[in-house]
Parts: sequence; structure tokens; C-alpha cells
Amino acid sequence: MAPFKYRGALNIMFQVTITFGIFLANLLNYYFAKIKAAIISSLTADKYGRKKLFLEGGIKMFVCQVAMTIAIGSKFGTSGSPCQLPMWFSTLVVIAMCFYIAGFGWSWGPLGWLVQIFLLLKVSTSPST
Repeated sequence: MAPFKYRGALNIMFQVTITFGIFLANLLNYYFAKIKAAIISSLTADKYGRKKLFLEGGIKMFVCQVAMTIAIGSKFGTSGSPCQLPMWFSTLVVIAMCFYIAGFGWSWGPLGWLVQIFLLLKVSTSPST
């Protein structure tokens, strides 16, 4: 057992590495799933139409949620008893979450703003009575 004066430092070093790993994973997820998807959405909204992008993103989000629900439900069941998850299984759930975020990032996220701005521009340019 480590002496008292080193236990706090060892604990802080352990917590910092865990926190840094979580922070790095969130940054990677945010960059790859959300920012790139928003750029794709902005560039293709006029070419394919907003309705098609809304439907495509909504279907992708629904499929990913159903896949995550089935995967987690098959492991834990209705009792919620804890069990050890294999690494491939956890990776599969995280990948499904990334695809869900990408679906939101290129349809419902930026296109919602686009629709609101379009409506505001249309209202402001309409003739007054």
C-alpha cells in the first residue's frame, strides 16, 4: 500500500487520465460526426432538398436507436442485471451512437435552423397589407 502522502497524487493522476480519455473521445465524436455532417448538410440542402435530408436523417436516427435498444436490451434484459460486456459489443453500441449523432448532424440539427431562417426571410420580404 502506498504511503498517505502519495495516495492523493496517485488518485488524481488516475482520475486525470480517465477524464482526458473521455474528453478526447468526445472531441473525436463531435468532430467526425457532427461538424462534418453539418458541412455535408449545408452543401447538399439545395441540391437534394430539405425534405429528403430530413427523412434520410430521421430514418437513420430511428434505425440507430432501435439497434442500440435491441443490443443493450439483449445483454441486460428487463431485469437490468449487470454483466461483463465484450469489447466488440461495446464498440458496436458506440458506433451506432456515432451514426445517430451523424444522422442528427446532417438533418435535424442544421436543417432546423435553415428552415427557421428561410421562414423569417420569407415573412420579412412579403408585402405588407
